[in-house]
Amino acid sequence: MRAMLCSLVGVVLSGSVSAQLIVPVAQQRSVSGTVNILGPEPGSDSVEDQAPDFTPYAGAESVTLDNGFALSSGGGIQDSQITATSILASGSAYTNSESYESGWSASAHSLSFLSFDFTLTEKASYTLTGEYSAFDHADIVIWLHSDSGTVLSAHTINGPGKFTLDFSGVLEPGDYTFGASAEGSTFGSPFEFDYGFAEYDVDFQLTPLVSSYCLAAPNSAGPGALLSAAGSLDIGDDDFRVEATGAVPGGIGLVFYGPNQVQLPFGDGFRCVGGHVYRVPPTVQADPSGFVSKPISFSSGPAASGPGRIDPDSTWNFQLWYRDTMAPGGSGFNVSDGLSVTFCP
Repeated sequence: MRAMLCSLVGVVLSGSVSAQLIVPVAQQRSVSGTVNILGPEPGSDSVEDQAPDFTPYAGAESVTLDNGFALSSGGGIQDSQITATSILASGSAYTNSESYESGWSASAHSLSFLSFDFTLTEKASYTLTGEYSAFDHADIVIWLHSDSGTVLSAHTINGPGKFTLDFSGVLEPGDYTFGASAEGSTFGSPFEFDYGFAEYDVDFQLTPLVSSYCLAAPNSAGPGALLSAAGSLDIGDDDFRVEATGAVPGGIGLVFYGPNQVQLPFGDGFRCVGGHVYRVPPTVQADPSGFVSKPISFSSGPAASGPGRIDPDSTWNFQLWYRDTMAPGGSGFNVSDGLSVTFCP
C-alpha cells in the first residue's frame, strides 16, 4: 500500500543523512484495567500505568474482583521502544466478567495504548509489518496520520480474528501521528460469562531515500570522493544523476551499481557495492575541481531492462571507480564511498 508518491526532488539530494529522521514531539504509552461488580454489595477497582518519557517502556497492569457471586478481571501489557527511525511495540488487553448468582452483574475494561507524534525532517520510505488479533469483545486499531489526512489504518471490531500487517510507501516531510491500541470491554449479566482478548505486535521503520554508507579512502587530491544524488527519484521523470566531489581532477571514472552493500578492500579504497554489479557507460571525466556528474538513464542501458533494471520502490547502491595514477597506495585507482537510493514511480 503506497502512501504518497515521490515528487521532483529539486536540484540536489545530499547523500548525507540527518542525525534524526523523526523528531519526537509528544507521546503517550499506557496500560490500564478497570473492573466493576454490581449487586447488593457493589465494588470497583482500577489501575493505570503510563510511560514518563521516550525511554523503552514495558508496563503491565491487572486488577480482579471476586466476591463469590461475581467475578470481574481486566488488564493489559504494553511494551515499546521508540528510536529516531523506528517504533517497535507490542501489547495486549484482556477482560472477563462472570456472574454466578441472580441480582449480580460484572463488567471490565482494559486498554493497551501507544500514540506517538513526530516530525519527519526529510523524505523517507516506511514499512509497517507485524500482526494483530482480537477475539470476542475486544478491538484493535493501528494508524498513521499525517497533517493532511490518514496514511493508513488497520483495525478489528469485536474480534473477527488474526491479521498480518504489511504496509509500505513514501512519506513527505511533515507532522505525523503513529498509534496502536488494544481495547477490551465485557459485561456479565446474571448467570453469564463474557470475555475479550486483543493483542498487537508492530514494527514501524523509516529509511531515508538517499543515504551514504561505506568509506571513501584518501586519494592523491585529498580525503576522498563522496557521492550524492541529483535530479529526481521518480522513474517516470528519467532525470536522475549520481554526482561526486573530491575525485582526482581530470581523472577518468566509471559509475556502477548493484543490489547489496559490502565493504571490501579494492584498489586504494573499498568496494561498497556487492552482488551482481552493473556498469553505466560511457566513462566520465572529473572537472578541474574533481567534480563528476553522471546521468543514470531509465530508458536505456542496464537500468532500463534485464536484471539491472531499476524499478519503482527498488533500492540500489551506487559507487564511482576512478583512475588515480598518483594513488597513495600505488594501485593506480580508487573508489568513492557508497550511495544507497530508493526510487519511486
